[in-house]
Amino acid sequence: MMQHVGYNSPPHLWNLRNSDGETAKDVFVKEHSEIREKAEKAVKDMNNGLMLIVTLIGTVIYAALFTPPGGYRQSENDPSYGLPVFHTDDMRMYYVHLYWGLLAAFVAFATMFSIQSCPFRSNDFYLDLPLRLLVAMTSLMLSVVFITLASRQIYIIERQNDFPLGEHITHACLLAATFILGSIDGSFLLLLRIHFFMANFNLFL
Repeated sequence: MMQHVGYNSPPHLWNLRNSDGETAKDVFVKEHSEIREKAEKAVKDMNNGLMLIVTLIGTVIYAALFTPPGGYRQSENDPSYGLPVFHTDDMRMYYVHLYWGLLAAFVAFATMFSIQSCPFRSNDFYLDLPLRLLVAMTSLMLSVVFITLASRQIYIIERQNDFPLGEHITHACLLAATFILGSIDGSFLLLLRIHFFMANFNLFL
């Protein structure tokens, strides 16, 4: 709200001081210090839970990189000794999905860590924190989508996709995960824009 008032006020008013020698920003920060502290605690509590989820997802993906389906070839007489049993193009796609999932989980964790170490100034709540949360949530959901794709590759690798509905069920799960991703991010942006609109609308009432 403070940002909207400032943007709709003449610039020379920004640095005017009251009888106590405080600018409008100083008064705003002082009067809303309790609200800022509560908001900081709420954001950090939510972020702690999300960091735990992202850490678990990243750990599972990292472990999956070294435990391919079917294991490794154990016979020393085999020219492909040490390579995965299912060393095919489908296996390569399986690793591609895992790598992208691990990258998305890393981006989510790094963004959430930056939120956790944020100084939580008043200006941070205007745009910086919402954008970081959006990036973190998007990366988290993308990691889930890539895990779904990796699971689909396992069915293909082990030839278990002969089940008539297996392919359709996998695609349905992928579409559902993508829909959830879009819904969360879209709802977040919509609520943010509604908040900005209502703040601007209240200025003219």
